[in-house]
Amino acid sequence: MRLKRWRLSDQRSSRGSDEGAAREDLGPDDPGVLAARIFALAEPWRGRFIGYIADAAGYRNGRGAKPSQAQVAGWLRDRRLFRQVKAMLDTWM
Repeated sequence: MRLKRWRLSDQRSSRGSDEGAAREDLGPDDPGVLAARIFALAEPWRGRFIGYIADAAGYRNGRGAKPSQAQVAGWLRDRRLFRQVKAMLDTWM
């Protein structure tokens, strides 16, 4: 089922304008790059994005330690979460 959804979304984006395709290809599709973009944000936005990603990934740390950039990049390997966070960041910026 998931494979069909990916194919449908790929077909929709290929029918769109070149501008939409260029925006989708903006920068490498790499979780490490997206994590670096998030960690480069000023507070309070950095903390809000990291908190959102950590909650979505199920991260629980009772000591209050914040996740590292490497941890966030690891969580962003989930394609669904990656696309959602990238869309939010691109819209916000």
